[in-house]
Amino acid sequence: MTKQLSGWKRRLFVALRAAVVAYLVILLAMVLLEPRLLFPGAYREVTPAATSLPTAWSYTAADGSEIVGQLIEHPDAERTVLFLHGNATYASRQVAWAEQISRLWKANVLAAEYRGFVDDQLTPGEANLTADAISAFDALQKHYGLNPQDIIVYGRSLGGGCAAAVAAEREIKHLVLDRTFDSAANVGARRYPFIPVHLLMRNPFDSMERLQSYDGTLVQVHGTNDSIVPYPNGRHLFETLTTVDKYFIRLEPFDHLDPMSDKTLMDILGYLSSQDETSAELSLTD
Repeated sequence: MTKQLSGWKRRLFVALRAAVVAYLVILLAMVLLEPRLLFPGAYREVTPAATSLPTAWSYTAADGSEIVGQLIEHPDAERTVLFLHGNATYASRQVAWAEQISRLWKANVLAAEYRGFVDDQLTPGEANLTADAISAFDALQKHYGLNPQDIIVYGRSLGGGCAAAVAAEREIKHLVLDRTFDSAANVGARRYPFIPVHLLMRNPFDSMERLQSYDGTLVQVHGTNDSIVPYPNGRHLFETLTTVDKYFIRLEPFDHLDPMSDKTLMDILGYLSSQDETSAELSLTD
């Protein structure tokens, strides 16, 4: 009996040890693979034409290197927009989207790029993405001779985290957050509840923290069917922000990669242009 029990305990110990080792291997893999999991667009092949399009526009990063974004200019521009794309694409694939904004809003639109997304010289990370977003803002401001308050900062998905960084570092008054999160770490923790994401993640993109002092106009858009950035994460961000002049557009049904209609874009512009300091919510079928 004692020998049988000892054998049972031994097998249990071996099984538990194997489980612990496997779990630690998973944690190590998640840490090592974080850049590829969080920035998949940086590891996709960019066609040679990407940096030689007619809309290609060069500006300087904080380290002195060159970044090539895509600048769409409107002949009768009434406003200027900085668009910050998400983690699974790059600026040259956002030209059609930038043209849509430019046409509807009568705006000059810069689709900014991030170092590491179009070359292999830098492993992308939160520090360089947010720094590059700020460099794009500064370049746009200098190019057109604008005040910071004159530029609309529009961030989609992970680009919303970069837009929050711009808002924290520059005195902007118009911010659009499209299908973005309260923090990337919170999204990861929701997706992988068995992993201590907040402890391990090196690129948390905490938009709640960065926007706690933001007092300008905010328009936030999120789809109820978002399969990448869950709706509750976007909603949580909106509820934590203290700015009085904020608007939430809930799109039903709408997934993360669904194209946005002209009507929704015009609704966003309407809120941005509103003179009323208030909070409002709108539900739309897009």
